[in-house]
Amino acid sequence: IPRADVGPGGGIGDTRLELRVIAAVYGDRAYLTDGSLMPRRTPNAIVEDNLQCLKQIVHAVKDGYIVAHDGSFHRVLAHSVCIHGDTQGAPARAAYLARGLRVEDIAVRAP
Repeated sequence: IPRADVGPGGGIGDTRLELRVIAAVYGDRAYLTDGSLMPRRTPNAIVEDNLQCLKQIVHAVKDGYIVAHDGSFHRVLAHSVCIHGDTQGAPARAAYLARGLRVEDIAVRAP
């Protein structure tokens, strides 16, 4: 996992404080053509279909890419996957995704 050494003044290279960097992707959000998250207020910004959400996560974790809303591919590094807990049905979605990820032989665990 990449690491960055950051000192009290925020300068890189000071080894007094080591930060662990974890690359994350969002399974329940659509991505723009530049690879950034689609603004949440934009229509279709939230991936509501659980299977589509699972497929997006699997591609990110196993294959190293996400597919933007226009069909373009963007390389990603995914050490962690996020879903929004404030969307309708989030607990059931999390359980569905956990089962699906285990079937895909992707570890599901707390950091």
